[in-house]
Amino acid sequence: MPRWSERLLVVGHGGTGRTTHARTWADDAVRHVDGPVAWIRGSFEHYADPTSAASERSRSEALSTIEHAVALAVDDAHWLHDDVVDALVSRSADAAVCAALAPWPDSSPLQRLASALTARDPAVHLGPMNTDEVADVQRDGPVTDVPTDALLRFTSGSPALTRLCVDHQWSGDSDDVPAAVVDAVVRLARQSGHDVVQLLQLMALGLRLDDAVAAVLPLRDDAERRLRASGLVADDRPLGVVTTALRHDLTRTDRQALGALVADAGVAASADVRAQIDLTSTDVARRAAAAFRLGHPDAERLVVSALATSRDAEVTELRFGIDMRSMRWSEAAATDNSGFAALARAFAADIDDVREHPADRDIADQLRVMMLEHARGASDVAMAIGADAVERAHALDFAQPLGWSPAAVGALVALGAGDARTARSWALHAIDTNASGDGEQRCHRLIAALAGIALNEFSEALDLVRHGADLDWALRDRFLLAAIDASIARRSGDTARLRSAWQQCEPLLVGQPVSWVLADPLLEVLCAGARLGDLRRVDPAAERLVEQLRQLPADGPGAATSCWLRLHLAIATDDWTAVAEHAGELAALRDGDRRSTARIAAGRAWGQIATVRASEGDGAGIDLAAVDDAVDRLVAVDDAWEASRLLGQAALDHGDAAVARGLLERARNLVTDPVETADGLIAAGLSEREADVARLVADGRTYKDIGAQLFISAKTVEHHVARIRQRLGAGTRAEMLATIREMT
Repeated sequence: MPRWSERLLVVGHGGTGRTTHARTWADDAVRHVDGPVAWIRGSFEHYADPTSAASERSRSEALSTIEHAVALAVDDAHWLHDDVVDALVSRSADAAVCAALAPWPDSSPLQRLASALTARDPAVHLGPMNTDEVADVQRDGPVTDVPTDALLRFTSGSPALTRLCVDHQWSGDSDDVPAAVVDAVVRLARQSGHDVVQLLQLMALGLRLDDAVAAVLPLRDDAERRLRASGLVADDRPLGVVTTALRHDLTRTDRQALGALVADAGVAASADVRAQIDLTSTDVARRAAAAFRLGHPDAERLVVSALATSRDAEVTELRFGIDMRSMRWSEAAATDNSGFAALARAFAADIDDVREHPADRDIADQLRVMMLEHARGASDVAMAIGADAVERAHALDFAQPLGWSPAAVGALVALGAGDARTARSWALHAIDTNASGDGEQRCHRLIAALAGIALNEFSEALDLVRHGADLDWALRDRFLLAAIDASIARRSGDTARLRSAWQQCEPLLVGQPVSWVLADPLLEVLCAGARLGDLRRVDPAAERLVEQLRQLPADGPGAATSCWLRLHLAIATDDWTAVAEHAGELAALRDGDRRSTARIAAGRAWGQIATVRASEGDGAGIDLAAVDDAVDRLVAVDDAWEASRLLGQAALDHGDAAVARGLLERARNLVTDPVETADGLIAAGLSEREADVARLVADGRTYKDIGAQLFISAKTVEHHVARIRQRLGAGTRAEMLATIREMT
């Protein structure tokens, strides 16, 4: 920019450098205004759901910032609430304001903002780069032999994607693209909404825009506008780099799901499109599964049809996860059209005898009521109803397995309610009595092992993981085994095991329908992926789970479970700003059932720890009484390992060595080592992240390399090494390295 302007409007599609211009303006503003520059960022998530608690909180914070700041830098202004934009217009009369936004002509508030900011200086309009500008980027980047015109065609001159291709040394092959570019394209697409992602995927596979619009349902009215504003399309076609990246990102399951959308919409697909998507399966159960994974509105109809007409393995996979995923907790929850009614039909559809015996239908209805009471926060009532249903089900002689047995459903609800002992008891009793047939024995063992892990009993879990899953295992059982492996890996601090567990989990995460009843094993799986930095797969699954949890009754465990999940994903990625945010959200909730109340108390303690870490204080701000209260509550709901993690982190961040030793000693007494080959670094008091850093340092890796692998900064690595040296009592670096190698 030639000169600094007190009021500036920056307009451009995604990837054209809007944020960079706003940041440059903000850096210059420090020299021109008397006070700090405040940042406001719009969010599609808040724009799309303006009534959500997070959206309301974001709106309130933005209005407060606008009221008090003397200089405001605004990014993605097109995702702001109208009243926030109006406040910016009013404030621009006496404050310095820079707003960066995508072309958004239909919004009256944004038009008023544009007029206010361009009264003296014209807007900065950003667009694609020309040949000379692309050549300049190539000259500044790594040396490659890719012709400039080929790079320009591939990226259509998108500044962000051009720089990514150059920095990551794109080979010039239009059918190949670096992994970092794939990640960036997927991230940019998701910023514009799930429906835009589906549009781009279908167009990348060869569908025209109008056919893609016909296939994607539900589709928001402004989807096409968001698609064009994303900067990922030109002339109603995805950029070349976008097409290649999205094709690389699609799994076979994604292609089946997209094929189901195309088939159900009646779109005429060309031979090229048909070669890219899976239209070969006409089985209604598979199409129902695909429709549910993509949120298609006809999925309920397809599931009902599948239950009525088919008995194949795919129907078994559908019954529990998809029915539970489709539940909308409202006054209609108890009607015949609810997900609960579909679940009851699922129990009845597989065995002819069930249709003849009202008592068996009563069991399914009891399970429906049990889950409803659990969702409402009445866990004691739920457990009482579940106990009766499970006991009655044990007395029935089922000739073949159900999708999920009554004992399995009851045990999963018990786990969610924080009663691992009851969950384990029900699963073991089902094994002893061979409830629901031989086909369900493995599932009962897996659930018993999950409950055992919560109780610090690992023998069953280790035995299952040691033998591994066979190819003929049901998707449901392979998912549960992967969750067990991830649980063991997280508790042992074994990064190699964690990576192996995630390799098993990741493909299953795509195919396994996300259900709020499976929140505990899902948290283990998602934290494993987050710890390894694979947020591209973790974030969508987490969002689907959070969306379900939001739909549970206000007095139920949904809000606390949602915040708990986000909190632990933030801890797994060492994002302490996010830890503080989600801990604050958790602490602000009202007490509910016992487990939710324990998690709320833990949220208060984690919030204090995050504040101390952010300020680099001496730990005096950590209220040890609050930590003790949270620990006692967590232990009471069979979350001893979570209690030990809280104690361990409080010890690491507390400045008083004597207090820290006491906290660590208590943490160690709460848990046992889950694996035969104990990790000496963890046993020595290092955190999981510190143990990772220690191994990599011992391997001779630089701080920069370690930071890149663990997705943290080199400075953070340096801080970790200082702590490691202190924890191990090493006087020199050489002594520290020798100690690490001895322990590993």
